[in-house]
Amino acid sequence: MDDSGNHAELILDQEVYCSHKSRGCRKVMALSELDTHVKACMYSLVPCPLKCGQAITIKSLPQHMASLCRRRIALCQYCEEEIAWETKEEHENSCPKRPVSCMYCHKHTIIQKELKFHLDNCPLKPTNCRLRPLGCKYMGNQLEVDEHESIWSTHMDIILKYILQNNNINGQQDKSKNRMADVVQIVKNLNSENSELTDRVNELCERVESLEATNKTLTEQLTKLETIEKADIASMRTLIEVLRTELENRNTKKLMANRSCLTTAT
Repeated sequence: MDDSGNHAELILDQEVYCSHKSRGCRKVMALSELDTHVKACMYSLVPCPLKCGQAITIKSLPQHMASLCRRRIALCQYCEEEIAWETKEEHENSCPKRPVSCMYCHKHTIIQKELKFHLDNCPLKPTNCRLRPLGCKYMGNQLEVDEHESIWSTHMDIILKYILQNNNINGQQDKSKNRMADVVQIVKNLNSENSELTDRVNELCERVESLEATNKTLTEQLTKLETIEKADIASMRTLIEVLRTELENRNTKKLMANRSCLTTAT
């Protein structure tokens, strides 16, 4: 009995490597200490707390959770929301705060959640003329279409054609069609007259601008002449003052000379 007990103690005193030697543990201990060591060994495998499905050594767990785990915490670069790394690309592609570009004006500062509103209201979005149902095929951005629609004389033929087609019953033109055609013709004449008046107004505006420019030039010339005249008057006054002083000096000298002569004669 004592021999078997001694034999068991000898076995338990044998030095062994850690069971996790293949994963990097180099600890050598008595067999009797192996159980206790394995339970606390840094090379033991534990399931990832982020539930990625991997078993990780305790020693590698911090690095795994920080930079390797597919379910590690990441921040969206647009909204800064915390998300799993594995969903980061998908989230950022659909993130409401992701900057996108307008296909019409190519503006790059629009966020994704506001894109639809911007596209619906973008001034460079291609738009049809409102008279497209009547046959106008013009298309442009909103500013171009607004300018196009403001020139209604370009639509008179389209409107006339549409009215004639819709009032033509069995190929016969009735009085209503003729009246409408007359009205359209009157509108065309009025547009023509309006165009002539516009040309005249523009011509008058040009004349007024020309007169204003001429008036400005004349005013500048008059100002220069007034400046020159003032300078000449100041020069003449200075000259008169010099001559007056010179004359007074001569008279003084002459008077003194006369007195000197009278004194000598006496």
